[in-house]
Amino acid sequence: MTKCCATCAWYEDYQGVCFNGDSPYCADFTEPDQRCREWERKEEDYVKK
Repeated sequence: MTKCCATCAWYEDYQGVCFNGDSPYCADFTEPDQRCREWERKEEDYVKK
């Protein structure tokens, strides 16, 4: 699994916003392929296949 916004538990898919309070990108619009050190695995049920 690639550690990018699209696979992060804190990424809101519809608008593309980061909601991780520990991330420097919190409350920012991000690209799905963007990366940061605060990535956390999204539950498997929500990962697009």
